[in-house]
Amino acid sequence: MKISIFGLGYVGLVTSAFFLKNEYKVYGIDISKKKISNLKKGTSVIKEPGVNKILSDSIIKNTFIPSSNIIDGLSKTNISIICVGTPSKSSGSINLSSINSVLKEIGVYLKNKKRFHILIIRSTVLPNTCKFKFIPLLEKYSRKKNGEHFNLFFNPEFLREGSALNDFKNPSVIVYGCDSHKGKNIIRNISKNIKGKTFFTDFQTAETIKYMNNVWHAYKITFANEFNLISKYFNVNNSILQKIFLSDKKLNISTKYLQPGLPFGGSCLPKDVSALNSFFVSKKIPLVMINNINKSNNLQIKFQSQKLSYLKNHNILCLGYSFKSNSDDCRESPILKILDNIKMKADKNIYLYDKNVDLDNLYGANSKYIEKMKNKIKFINYDYLENLKNINKIIIFNNFDFYQNLISEKFKYIDNKNVIFFR
Repeated sequence: MKISIFGLGYVGLVTSAFFLKNEYKVYGIDISKKKISNLKKGTSVIKEPGVNKILSDSIIKNTFIPSSNIIDGLSKTNISIICVGTPSKSSGSINLSSINSVLKEIGVYLKNKKRFHILIIRSTVLPNTCKFKFIPLLEKYSRKKNGEHFNLFFNPEFLREGSALNDFKNPSVIVYGCDSHKGKNIIRNISKNIKGKTFFTDFQTAETIKYMNNVWHAYKITFANEFNLISKYFNVNNSILQKIFLSDKKLNISTKYLQPGLPFGGSCLPKDVSALNSFFVSKKIPLVMINNINKSNNLQIKFQSQKLSYLKNHNILCLGYSFKSNSDDCRESPILKILDNIKMKADKNIYLYDKNVDLDNLYGANSKYIEKMKNKIKFINYDYLENLKNINKIIIFNNFDFYQNLISEKFKYIDNKNVIFFR
């Protein structure tokens, strides 16, 4: 098998090394004549364990052909991997000029090429770029159709410097975004020596997962560093602190709390984040991430309220309003905050029922929280459900299965399109 790789930077050379190791002939294309000259001499271009030896050995065996001529790659192969850089502009926005230039040249060449060609983009780009920019660009200059004469795939890379070759061979996941599957079997074939769970998805999902991963990694590093500042201020041994924190595999190092849904609430999270933030603001110690957690959560509440604002024209029954499933705690319930933001029309009502909340047996702050909202929202018990005849919308916020059965039993006149599952 022969393969061409456009862009011989960090990702391009690691990609080249992997395929060379797996007995492909690789045509490496880069506009830098100095880089091409050094590669032909077997000179190291990047520092990455295992990569440079594979490249220099392959130069001797004539299985790695570096060149600055784009035709050298396209004429000899039917699979091209694009690893061209997409750096930031001074504004922080992404610079697509280099990859656009490469794709334009590829499109021009494909115009007269008769054989089907696979294009795999590994360069990091924002969601919707492949579908709405790259495919139209290729189709314009090739005068051919994606999925008929060529097939574009987006394959994000998840490489860590220092272990990149091993990461390439043994990723947790392999992701390919596409809107045509004509070249899918070819893709599977070239990926057969890569051990990882493979996902074929749409372009937007494949483009987004790269950003989701990197933002998450950046978030974790920032979180650890901010708590390092906190531990130093209180003279806490950060090594012991981290050991205890990382020992919790049930909540801390797990998949818990990583599913999108309602904003957080309850008696602990808002209060504790606020207390920690308030203390360090008073000490003029900037904890920017922690400072913005509650702000971000409040914006989510506002956004969710806007999503439901059309319901002001309806009589609504809301089922499950405590801050989480299987709890009677209503303190800082994001559901109550969302509903409180809906400006109902004078002749419309919001009714709330929660199987876990006994309105006659609430105490302390929990009771006060309900009381201050009673002037706007009608909290009802189970028996009162029989009296509701004017309901035209039902929202289920938690305990979905239980309330779905309840609706089937008591609100048969409400069709499914008027039942909203708020997940």
